[in-house]
Amino acid sequence: NKNLVVIGSGINPVKFFPRRTYFNNMDCVGWFTISSGASGSRFYGIEFNNFLFENNPSNILLENCAISGQFNLNGNATTNLNLKNCVFYSQNGINFNFGNNIISNVLIQNCIFSGYIEGNNDIFISALIDHCIFLGGNTFSQLQFVVISNSIFMNAFPSGVSNCTFTNNICRV
Repeated sequence: NKNLVVIGSGINPVKFFPRRTYFNNMDCVGWFTISSGASGSRFYGIEFNNFLFENNPSNILLENCAISGQFNLNGNATTNLNLKNCVFYSQNGINFNFGNNIISNVLIQNCIFSGYIEGNNDIFISALIDHCIFLGGNTFSQLQFVVISNSIFMNAFPSGVSNCTFTNNICRV
């Protein structure tokens, strides 16, 4: 039951022959799993294949990280999740999955998504998606009660939402 602070080399180190920090295939099916015992953990500059929550962790920060697969809350109640300057590049797939539970105080800020965000029709989400770029045609699926602001949507209008608030967004189609 300890929080972690993991500092990697960054997702785009400016060096000849850069060495990157990968967390890849941490269990049998390729997920890096974090549980409630690691609440308060922070990750900087790490590349993950897949990121999975178990047993309701809280106060998690990912900054300047990359996720090549899926970030999945896995139906766990989660509070105070902060994703800053992250890149999600599972093309045309689920980049972020809220799961089905009480999700509160989620801030997704300055991130790039090449796939979409899955909400699972969860009505207990309290989240802000701010200053993000969405590159894919599908941006959201079954997402409700989320505030999306100051973001850029490329190649499509945002779809797959209900009861969401959009403020100061730009669409390029």
